[in-house]
Amino acid sequence: MLSIVRLSLGLVVLLTLGCGSAPPSTAQPVSLPDQGVEVPHYDVADLERLVLRELNRVRRAHGYASLLPDTSLAAIARGHSRAMLERGFFSHHDPEGRRADDRARSAGYRFHRFGENLFRGHLYDTITTTRHGDEVRTSYYWYTPEDLAALIVESWIESPGHRENMLSPAYDFGGIGIATGPEFDVLVTLNLSAR
Repeated sequence: MLSIVRLSLGLVVLLTLGCGSAPPSTAQPVSLPDQGVEVPHYDVADLERLVLRELNRVRRAHGYASLLPDTSLAAIARGHSRAMLERGFFSHHDPEGRRADDRARSAGYRFHRFGENLFRGHLYDTITTTRHGDEVRTSYYWYTPEDLAALIVESWIESPGHRENMLSPAYDFGGIGIATGPEFDVLVTLNLSAR
């Protein structure tokens, strides 16, 4: 018996709620018994660079200047992604009610304009489970880092609020922060600013 489970992705942008769908995937299957799953190694810092590179490619294709990478913005974004993962929430407001701009101010970051996009998804595209007698095998179709970066940016582009934020000429700087979890989940925060 074969069953396929496809998980949907929930996305949020400052003051806007939206959902995105995955672009066609070149994810590669890894089939293992249910006792344990080997996850391909994802270098989070590399994945953050890939997302910013893909975002800037899309900005240039639409006639906008690339965002300049900002390590302070990336640190703020990374902190929010980790907090969402560790504390089990998905929102621009943390459990104490602080917004993205509040977190930036608390970190001593100075800005004239500030924005945030969020993404929540998984490191895999699909899961396939097969049963042969008493043996159950599960195959995870893992995204390549490049495919995952494209998925994240494509999901933002497909949502009007996300699109408006990421293609705004009002922003000059960008920082990506990513956290991955034990259930193969991935949380991404994009912070944008103008000084």
